[in-house]
Amino acid sequence: MLTKGFIAAAIVSALIATLLLVDNVSIAGASATSNGIIHFYSDQSNDITGATGPIVITGVIGDYGTATSIDKNGTVNVNGNYEKVALKKGTFIINSVALDKSTSNAQPTINSSNCSVSESVSGSVSLFDGTGAYAGIKGTLSVEVTFAGIIPTSKNGKCNGNAQPLGVFGTITGSGLVTF
Repeated sequence: MLTKGFIAAAIVSALIATLLLVDNVSIAGASATSNGIIHFYSDQSNDITGATGPIVITGVIGDYGTATSIDKNGTVNVNGNYEKVALKKGTFIINSVALDKSTSNAQPTINSSNCSVSESVSGSVSLFDGTGAYAGIKGTLSVEVTFAGIIPTSKNGKCNGNAQPLGVFGTITGSGLVTF
């Protein structure tokens, strides 16, 4: 037979266990928001030669906004080696110097029978100089840059790689561990 004391002790034990569980979940949730894996996706199709494009980040960061190419002084530059990422909850800078070296040495594949072009390059970038929710952000991400397009033919019927592409698709994706 269950006594009042036994029932009271069981209730107290259950309450303590619940409080410990809630406290552990809160602690785990708090630490999960300050470090972890992120994945980012940037569509470069609409403005392949522009300095700014959309970006979406998932994982420990769930946010979206724009990424703008800048130089090391923060000036907008379509050929800049840095990206200023402006999201709804804060900003940070991406140092893409190493990735840009990889892309500048890459040679696209050109199909001369139909003037289709494709290129895929991988490298790494680092994050720093965060503001808002991303203050103190640090991390290194593995990145893949992929572009495909159709280039026009010149008057002699050959593919003209120096002309503006007729159709273009480009993405930049990546993932890695960040802390903030």
